[in-house]
Amino acid sequence: MKELQKKSETLEEEKKKLEEEVKLRRHLKMNAVERSPVEQYKRETEERARWDVVEKLKELSQFLQAQAVSQENLLREYKHASVSQMEHRVKDPETELKSKTFQFDSNERELEKYRQLYLEELENRMSLESQLNSANERLAAVSTELQQHQSSLHGSVPERPVDGPPSAESSSTSVEPERSLNSKKELQELFRPFN
Repeated sequence: MKELQKKSETLEEEKKKLEEEVKLRRHLKMNAVERSPVEQYKRETEERARWDVVEKLKELSQFLQAQAVSQENLLREYKHASVSQMEHRVKDPETELKSKTFQFDSNERELEKYRQLYLEELENRMSLESQLNSANERLAAVSTELQQHQSSLHGSVPERPVDGPPSAESSSTSVEPERSLNSKKELQELFRPFN
């Protein structure tokens, strides 16, 4: 029971830390200048993942607290039980034992269910972080390539007048390298939704 209380306290501390971090991020978000859609998506994804973890931690914490209270109540009940109450229980010990065993097994199953939910949520969060890191890496690579491409285009192609849109013949004789096509594909790949 003390172990459950320690776990509950540890979870409460983690929950408070996460809530403070979320508050700090919100504050930073409100004070920061507007950023690109990718950064916005990153922040939203991180915040959603954090809130999901916080909610699961709250549920797990509440469950563990309820279990600790339940076990404490059972212990108190046994300690304060009078002789007459004990006599009633002795009449049918097998039924009582089955009932308590069933309750204990039920509690164990429920606890295992919440543990699994927590582990799944943690795994989902780690997966989202991995995807986010991957997207950030791809974005950085594409940004670098795009900048190189733009700088090479600015250095090698003379600027055209601003009179109007490019004509059909100028677009058909475009000197745009095949690499820009790859960059476009990479940008499309970068902004595709995560599964």
